Amino acid sequence: EAFPKNATTAKSVISKVSEFCIDVLSNEYINNTRDRVYTYEADSLARRSAQVVYYYALKMLYQTLEPLIPFTMHELVETTKDSGYSINLDNSLPAIDDSVFDYSSLNHYKVEINKKAEELVKNKTVNSLSECSVVLNSNSKEIQDRIFSHELKTYFGVGNLDNNSFAEDIVVSKLANHYVKCERCWNYYSSQFHDRVMYGHIPLLCIECGMTLLGEKFTLKYM
Repeated sequence: EAFPKNATTAKSVISKVSEFCIDVLSNEYINNTRDRVYTYEADSLARRSAQVVYYYALKMLYQTLEPLIPFTMHELVETTKDSGYSINLDNSLPAIDDSVFDYSSLNHYKVEINKKAEELVKNKTVNSLSECSVVLNSNSKEIQDRIFSHELKTYFGVGNLDNNSFAEDIVVSKLANHYVKCERCWNYYSSQFHDRVMYGHIPLLCIECGMTLLGEKFTLKYM
């Protein structure tokens, strides 16, 4: 007998999970946290917090997909069982905190930034989004605070991010000449504000990588 039109089928579940993995988990979170996982101190709070999110995301995927593809999920359990963090020991997940900042509210900024950056790439003004400097026009204190902490620069994947609440439009342009690429993480930083006294013996590294190699912890406030 045919399923009702509103029935949740295995195909629709797989489609939704695939959508989540590509659009949210990969393009949004992993893309924005991979630098800290690759380049920060192994036991730093910023790196460990990202790994905890990866773990719970994997656990959620296991709970969702185990009834549909049990053999594949069994392989996943076998892969993780020796780590001490087996994903099938319990069904608990962290409670959802509705007070957490909703990064999806930035999607319209991201679309506009990417659109303008594509024009610069097309005109051969820059080679990629990471070579762009962006000025937003937000009046939101939450957004302004995250711009000031430099964490939205990573979120948008740009070389520099500022804010002008009086601007009529978002401005996307080529980075100024004093921005150079870090040889360790490949992100751009301003050599004008680089602490040459502390990090001068480590050439062409951003402050985050300089602190990491010197054994210091670099703390992120939001992400």
